[in-house]
Amino acid sequence: MKTILFILFSSLPFINFSVDTEEYYAVFSGKSIQNIDQLITELEQQEHTTTNNAYKGALLAKKADFEDDVSKKIKTFKIGVQLLEIEIKKFPKETEYRFLRLCIQENCPKILNYDKNIKEDVQLITNNFSKQPKSLKTIIANYAKTSKQLDATLLK
Repeated sequence: MKTILFILFSSLPFINFSVDTEEYYAVFSGKSIQNIDQLITELEQQEHTTTNNAYKGALLAKKADFEDDVSKKIKTFKIGVQLLEIEIKKFPKETEYRFLRLCIQENCPKILNYDKNIKEDVQLITNNFSKQPKSLKTIIANYAKTSKQLDATLLK
């Protein structure tokens, strides 16, 4: 019995825990740098999947808002956006990645000039909304209520 327990508990660090979608978006939409840093750390400790990379990229872009130093703010934003863009290039029709990019584009300062894909992202999100998991549909629909670009009435 002790041997079985030892094997079970010694293998725990190697089990890949995935981030819960709702938990992720609660942190992503929140205003806590501590929660963002904690989730980034968790993502870094997990397998480097495309979803984890996209999530991490979006969180880094969001984290830039909290940086005090302007150069660090820009550097953190660019690293995050680059991670997200790599995953979008690999999977251009992945609605969730496009939704993350739309959220960043709509909310980042205009001076960063990161708003070139808003229309195409809105189009893809709107067209593929019905095919998304229920939890993501709810998140997108809630975001659309306050979005300037994503029309909640077109999400079907």
